[in-house]
Amino acid sequence: MNESGPKLVRQLKNWISTTQTEVLEKVIMQGNVALSETTEVADPENHEWQHRGTDPQSLKILAPTLVILHDELEAPLGKVRVKRGGPETASLRGHRGLTSIMESLRGKGLHPPRTRPGETRSHEGLSVLRIGVGIGRPSTRNRGDVADYVLTEMNAIELAAVRAAAGPVLDILADEIYRDGSAL
Repeated sequence: MNESGPKLVRQLKNWISTTQTEVLEKVIMQGNVALSETTEVADPENHEWQHRGTDPQSLKILAPTLVILHDELEAPLGKVRVKRGGPETASLRGHRGLTSIMESLRGKGLHPPRTRPGETRSHEGLSVLRIGVGIGRPSTRNRGDVADYVLTEMNAIELAAVRAAAGPVLDILADEIYRDGSAL
């Protein structure tokens, strides 16, 4: 999964540099965001907002959303799956990285505490968007074999499938930026 990160960062930086100039100048150019990859500026006549129908300069309030991009063992290789919320809305399926993130958020008071069976709580806090990119699953369910599979370097076919998911992931991120917050 780490292999697709640089490509995603390059494409996101390119999109931000052509449509989100204020964000680019205030955040990225001042070094407040770790986007170290260099990229060429896209055609200024082809703005993302023109395709989506909303000029980002007119957006005043953006609801904060934590986006977690992770590998998805239960999805076919290269398939992108999106889930909103933490474990209270959709299972983490034993993903140790996601579990660690959610526990860290709970520890900092940024995510609701676990609920007991039958108990409900409302929490006005951090919005979480989980984007999983499928890595497939080995034929065995043996814990050690699964761990080895997840941690082993990808071969050329697997790497190409994950890289191909970068475009759909960028579309999801752009949709999230333009989401008005009412359709959670």
